[in-house]
Amino acid sequence: MKKSLVLALFAGGLLASCSNNEEVSSPDSSGTALGVKTASVSTIITRASTELNADASTIGVYRLAVNTYAAVGPVSFTYDGTNSVWNYTNGVSDYIYLNNSNASVCAVSPYTASVTDPSAIVLTSQADAADKDLVYSGVVSTVNKTTATATFADMEHAYSKITFSITKDETYGTDNTPTDPGVISQIALSGAELNNTASLSISGAASAVPDGVYSSQVSGSPVAASGLSLTMPLQADVDASTATPVEQSFLMVPVDALTAAPITVTFTIDGNDYTASVTPGATPFDTFTSLTAGTNYQFNVLLSKGTALQITSVTVVDWVDQASGDLEPTASAN
Repeated sequence: MKKSLVLALFAGGLLASCSNNEEVSSPDSSGTALGVKTASVSTIITRASTELNADASTIGVYRLAVNTYAAVGPVSFTYDGTNSVWNYTNGVSDYIYLNNSNASVCAVSPYTASVTDPSAIVLTSQADAADKDLVYSGVVSTVNKTTATATFADMEHAYSKITFSITKDETYGTDNTPTDPGVISQIALSGAELNNTASLSISGAASAVPDGVYSSQVSGSPVAASGLSLTMPLQADVDASTATPVEQSFLMVPVDALTAAPITVTFTIDGNDYTASVTPGATPFDTFTSLTAGTNYQFNVLLSKGTALQITSVTVVDWVDQASGDLEPTASAN
């Protein structure tokens, strides 16, 4: 399911400091200041609390070092929900200027001051957080003093995602009345083929289509979400639509091909560890053969009495839809 974000960058009009006929000078150009006119999402990007048209959402825009231009960015724009406009976060000191030559520009969201080089954006596999879910545009190279309008279409997620959707059944406890609360304090992933970090370049050949290139992938260490306090609901209540599973997601550096190297998942629940091994491409995970950017792999997990933790299915939700297989983890020996 393709998501798209459109950014229109326009000259003058929105900014009180510039009249329709006025040009603002700059040390690097005598051109016209760029402004963000609109930012819209045709299909909601999976960051429900921080949609790009939500008040105080941010984007970072880069002007690349091509033609007569020096590199600039990231320049932060913040969305004003009251007036439905994007403003320079830091005002005139951050204006991006255009002259008669075509400029190449690209963008990321959310704005992150430390991401200064769009050719070497560091990605890290980690517990999901709205301010870490990076989306990026391809390069647009037709913006100049006259046109002053760029469209960043089909912005892409830099990460893949794994989501655990977790419930317990009536056997978890005694006599159908659970005595253990079913509280998850940690979930950890490990596997030889999982990437911990990678470098992403979004400033390659000009294109209206995102053209990110991943390099310098490093694997090895487990990826963990710690300090959790997730109380699992009964699956029967979920089936009756009176409860919803608890969820924990991970943003994962993409992997083009997962082979037979197992992925170990460890859940710490009520102080006990429950582990499972997923072998990509093997029954019942025949369709789980990669971690594709923009794809959210949902593992549906059911905790049963004492020693059994079942991952009942693996599907792909929200970003892209796909189905996979079942998994039955067991309790670790203490």
